[in-house]
Amino acid sequence: MSASTPAQPSSPQGRAPLSRRTFLTAAAVAAAAGAELVLPGRASAAPSRPRAAGSAQVTWSSESTASGYAPMSGTWYADPATGLAAVPYKLSQQDDIALAASGRNFGQVINIDPAKAYQSMLGVGSSMEDSTIHNLALMRPAVRTKVLRALFDPTSGAGFNITRICFGTSDFSHTTFYSYDDGPADPTLSRFSIQKDVDNHIISTLRDALRINPDLIVFGTAWSPPAWMKDNNSLIGGHLLDEHIPTLARYYRKIVQAYAEQGITIHAMTPQNEPLYAAPYPSMLVTSQQEAQLVDAMRANFAAGMLGTSDSGCSDTYRNTKAIAFHDYDGDPGAMSLLKTKYPGLDMAMTERMLWGTAGADRIARYMRRWSTTYVAWVTMLDQNRDAQQYGAPDPTPLIQNPDNRDTYWALPEYYLFAQFSKFIKRGAKRIWSDYGSAATITTVAFLNPDGTIATVVVNQTSSAQQFTLRSGQQQLIDAIPPKTAGTYVWTPSTPPATTSDAYSPIQAEAYGDASGVAVEVTADTTGGEDIGSLSNGDWAKYGNVAFGAQAATQFKARVASGAASGVSGRIEVRLDSRSSTPVGSITVENTGGWQTWTTKTADISGNLNWFTFTR
Repeated sequence: MSASTPAQPSSPQGRAPLSRRTFLTAAAVAAAAGAELVLPGRASAAPSRPRAAGSAQVTWSSESTASGYAPMSGTWYADPATGLAAVPYKLSQQDDIALAASGRNFGQVINIDPAKAYQSMLGVGSSMEDSTIHNLALMRPAVRTKVLRALFDPTSGAGFNITRICFGTSDFSHTTFYSYDDGPADPTLSRFSIQKDVDNHIISTLRDALRINPDLIVFGTAWSPPAWMKDNNSLIGGHLLDEHIPTLARYYRKIVQAYAEQGITIHAMTPQNEPLYAAPYPSMLVTSQQEAQLVDAMRANFAAGMLGTSDSGCSDTYRNTKAIAFHDYDGDPGAMSLLKTKYPGLDMAMTERMLWGTAGADRIARYMRRWSTTYVAWVTMLDQNRDAQQYGAPDPTPLIQNPDNRDTYWALPEYYLFAQFSKFIKRGAKRIWSDYGSAATITTVAFLNPDGTIATVVVNQTSSAQQFTLRSGQQQLIDAIPPKTAGTYVWTPSTPPATTSDAYSPIQAEAYGDASGVAVEVTADTTGGEDIGSLSNGDWAKYGNVAFGAQAATQFKARVASGAASGVSGRIEVRLDSRSSTPVGSITVENTGGWQTWTTKTADISGNLNWFTFTR
């Protein structure tokens, strides 16, 4: 997708900050189933130092301090070397930090609880669309291999373990737009061929990437099917014809089969890139009803349910799917958590966006805190002229190539910032509970890796160093992270995780174990962190293992906010053990002055909820 913003369906009236449709859900995913570039064209593959016992390994990456080289600045295309010379940390390993007994608080305190585990991570990576692959093909083979290692090698590179490809061409393409069956109508698909993908080096590049990282997951998306399947007979724009829904399902099956014959497994696919947006480049408008029919037809064509669909307001669209994929060009990541509570059996997957600097790193953390199992950036390498793409002016890409010497390239700060996630969060890692923190200090997301290590990404978006405490059970570490820097802290916990929550200390509302109809969002309350919003009649959140002790609770306190119209109120009910049990207490909530204007209510609860506690 280009830098231009797709047209959006209108949002429903009502609560403005987090409507159920303001976050663009593009298409659903189907899951079947570092080194520093310190000089142009040169990769340093020094191995990481072993982590000392009872200590945390620390790695930092940061933005450039050079004037004119802010994230997203076009100056990066003009002279990337100058900007990179002023980047303090590029996936730079720092001295280990000894773990100490939990005690005093230093700076922003982040509590981490490995006992509260959420989604299992699938992967972090970027796209191998035609523009990137074309630029790679212009390099000498040895240099091209170095770039692929920098991207995919889990030891000497960033360790990207998931990548997205285009079935046919997208807007980021150096060649004439094509599908795999161009020409007059061909309902039998007699002309079908992926030969152009072979000729354009897509197949060979993916094979090389898989040799470097055999665990790489490849998933695909079509921007447009053959033109004859659409009402305008063009690859650009148009609307899918109902009569060709079964044909399109067979077309997709043939793609997967053809790639398998080339030795490349397509692990997942989305039926249509941004189905509600008929763009001025390869694209297609697909209604929710058509998409539901297409998914059913695809299910009939595949042995396993490697399908997904879009948030198009039609719940039937989600049958036979395994995940919902998102493109972040509008709205708030909180919509991901809202859909997760609505469809708990489906994975959430962020499959396209490129956001920059430490603010972009925080956005990635927020996707993952909202249940995303993936982060996949869009467009990996353009040249300084941005020639190998046909629409719009994109943000800077993680890698930039010199058009006068194709073997010279630069890795921008974003390459290193993405690697703070991809290199240390292993496939199968479980996101675990951690305080979010605050954009005014640090923000975080934490994971429990399959090897038992905790990996916490800490992001400092501010212009000054920030001191903080990471605390898990009876252990903690303190550090000060430099300005405009993201760090990853990896350690092996020596104490068992907590199994209960103290009823008489604040329980963060977003720390629910199960929920329905709620969305998690960043709060504007004075303590920072997150709240749950989009609450309406019948919505609920469940908190397990809350310990009351021997003495009965006598009061319930909650931190709430509401922007409901004057005279409109709601009630938060507290029930023990079961949603069907008789409420033991309730709090009525009326307008507090705004959806982020917070007040603490006691005892006898509609609105947003930041935290709650009980008193004896």
